[in-house]
Amino acid sequence: MDSQELIERYMVLLLGVKEVAMPSALHLQKEMFLLSNFKENLKEELNFKKHYYGPFSQVVEESVKSPTYLSDIFEFSEDKLMLSKKGKEEFDKMIQENRGTEEFELIISGLSLIRSLYDRLNNEELLFLIYCTYPEYTEFSSVSDNLLKDNLNKNKILTSLLNKGLITSERYEELKNG
Repeated sequence: MDSQELIERYMVLLLGVKEVAMPSALHLQKEMFLLSNFKENLKEELNFKKHYYGPFSQVVEESVKSPTYLSDIFEFSEDKLMLSKKGKEEFDKMIQENRGTEEFELIISGLSLIRSLYDRLNNEELLFLIYCTYPEYTEFSSVSDNLLKDNLNKNKILTSLLNKGLITSERYEELKNG
C-alpha cells in the first residue's frame, strides 16, 4: 500500500470511530498530528511543520480536500468534517477485513480515545494543550502568546479543561504556574 493510500485510510478510521462529525478542520490536523506521534510510519509521511496554528501537514490538508485513492469519502458541513455514505461503507469494510487483528484493534482503540478526548475541546483549548505538550510548535504560531501568556485567557481555558474533566487539579496547577 502506498503512503498516500495509508494516510487516507487512517483518516477514514479516525473519522469513522465516532458517529458524529469532527468539530473542525483544525481538529483533524491536530488529531492526525497526535496519531503520527504514536505511529512512526505516519510521522515522516505526514511531515508536520510549525505553522500559524501549531503543527500543520499539507499532506493532511490535500488528502481531505482531494483524496487520491478513496474518492468521495469526506463531507464538509460548515467547518465540520464527516464521512460520506461511501466513506462509512469504506470504514465498515476496513473494520470487517481487520477484525480480530491485534494491531488493528489497538489502532481503533487509540483513535477512539483521541476522538473522545479532543473532540470535546474548542479550538482554543485544543491549541492550548498542543502548545503545552509540544512547545516547539509555538515558534510560528499567531495565537500561542494569546493562549499561553495572557493570564486571563489562560485561566479561562484551564478552568474549562478542569471542569470538563480533561485535566486533573494537579495538572491545572502545573499549567497555571508553568
